[in-house]
Formats: sequence, structure tokens, C-alpha cells
Amino acid sequence: MHTRLIALTVCLLACGVWSWGAEKNPGKNPVGGSENEQATLDFVNAHHAELGKLLAKLKKNQQPQYADALKELSRTRERLERMQQKQPERYELELAIWKLDSTIRLVVAQSVTRPDDHDRERLVSLIEERDALRLQLLQFDQVRLQERLKRIQEQIDKQQSGDGAVAAASEADRLTAEVRTKSRTMKTAVKRQRPADQQDEPAEKTAPQKSDEPGK
Repeated sequence: MHTRLIALTVCLLACGVWSWGAEKNPGKNPVGGSENEQATLDFVNAHHAELGKLLAKLKKNQQPQYADALKELSRTRERLERMQQKQPERYELELAIWKLDSTIRLVVAQSVTRPDDHDRERLVSLIEERDALRLQLLQFDQVRLQERLKRIQEQIDKQQSGDGAVAAASEADRLTAEVRTKSRTMKTAVKRQRPADQQDEPAEKTAPQKSDEPGK
């Protein structure tokens, strides 16, 4: 595969792979530094080895295109890593979609210079597989939204079924009690922090003064 095709392939991947589920307005996210670059390359090699090989060739021959592609891949890696921590189930689907979408772009780029009926059949099959995963992802989101709507409805029902005046009075009592407790705690803490000579002490009794006048 010659250099121009490598550049075309990686550009197609970088421009198209993240359209599904990509972050809007991601802001500045420079690749910056060998640590970030290596983490991104490790991610690519682990999940799409063929793309990793293309990146290695692109780095050797076309640095500007390599930097652009790596920046996009870095964004994808960071997005998926955050998702892995917060939503492991969704992460598995998103990662599988990314891998398929990445492979689709690769097949499309390769077909530019070597049209082949087998490649077209493979492309159609890959698209069908990816779309099936997209449907699963939408259904996953639908279930989560339904659960959230159910919780919201339960809160609405609770608010509507209760006695508003009684609930308001109860909350007012609770808030007042909390403030009083905190106030007493703060006063005690301040008093303990005072130096010993500033602590409140009972006033000392003063002895009556003797008169200097004679006969008194």
C-alpha cells in the first residue's frame, strides 16, 4: 500500500469513525507528549491492529497527517475510557461499534484503488453487523431512560399524594434544628481554640482599699 493510500485510509478513519456517539464541541485536546501518544497507540493496537500498522507508516512518511489522526484517536480513547469507568455495559457496545466502523472505513479506503466484489460483500456484512449493534445501543439507552422516567414519576406521585402544608412544616422544623445544631457545634469549636488567657473566667474580688486619712 503506497503512501498516498495510507494517508487516505487514515484520513477516512479519522474523519468518519467517530461520527457515531462522538462528543460535540470537544474543545482543544492536543496529543501532547509521548505518554499520551503511547497510550493512544496501545489502544489502537489492542483493538484495531491493522489501523495501528497504518499509523506507524504514516508517522514515518507524513507527520502532519499522523498528528491529526492521532489527535482524533486520542479523543476517542479518552471518551471510551471515561465510559468504561462510568458505564461498563455501554462501553462494550461503543467499543464494538468503533471497531466495526473503523474496519468499514478501512475497507472503503482500500476499495478506492482495488475494486473487488468480495470487498463489497464484506462491506455490506460489516455495515449490517454495525447497525445491529447501534440498535442494541439505542435499546440500551431506551431502557435507561425508561428507568429514569419511572423514578421521576414516583417522585411526582409522592409529591402529589402528600399533604403539602404538613410536609412544608416538617421540613422547616428539620432545617431549623440542623442550623441550631451546627451553630452550637461552631461555638464550641471556637471556644476550644481560644488561648487559655482569653477564656471566660469569673471576675476576681478586689479587696477594699485602706484610707490614708488619720482617724479613719
